[in-house]
Order: sequence, then structure tokens, then C-alpha cells
Amino acid sequence: MTDLIIKSLGMYGLTIVISMLAALLIKLIVVVIAKTEDSRKRAKSSVASVQAPVLGGQVDPRHVAAISAAVYAVLGSHRIVHIERGKNIPSWAAEGKRQLQTSHNVHRT
Repeated sequence: MTDLIIKSLGMYGLTIVISMLAALLIKLIVVVIAKTEDSRKRAKSSVASVQAPVLGGQVDPRHVAAISAAVYAVLGSHRIVHIERGKNIPSWAAEGKRQLQTSHNVHRT
């Protein structure tokens, strides 16, 4: 009977060791894939989409310079491809959107 218990405990121990090795292998694969994807994203040239106010059909060059500087400060080397007038959303729609997006926040007291 004790021989059976010892063999059972040995099998449980072996199962635990194999499970841990499999979990570590999966974790290693996930980390390697994540690092590979990060390096691919950094390697691609990024393009930022930015909107600036348009005055009389022309864009104020000071706004383009300010947006370019902000994009460079936050994201690094990028270029502005297209600038257009932002969509006018009625104030009631913007308020409704704000209420909806903040309705699920946890309120702390």
C-alpha cells in the first residue's frame, strides 16, 4: 500500500513539474512575440493624423508648427500628412457622449 502511495505522489510531482515547464515555455513565447511586434512597430515609419482649425480655406502656419512640435514631443519623428477642419458636433451631443463615457467610472468618496 505504501508503495502505491509513493508512486502516486511521484506521478503528481512529475505532473506539477511538467505543467510548470509548459507554463514557463508559453510565457517565454509570449514575451518574445511581444518584443518582436514592438520592434516592428518602431521600425515602420509612423504617420500622425492631426486636425487644425482652418481659417478662410487656409491653415494658419503657426498652428501647423505648434501641432508638429507637440507630435514630435509626444511621439517622436512624425510628419503631418493632412490637415482639415474638425467636425462640428452639437453641444448636446458632446455632453451626451461625455456622460455616457463617464457613466461607468467608479466614484470614490
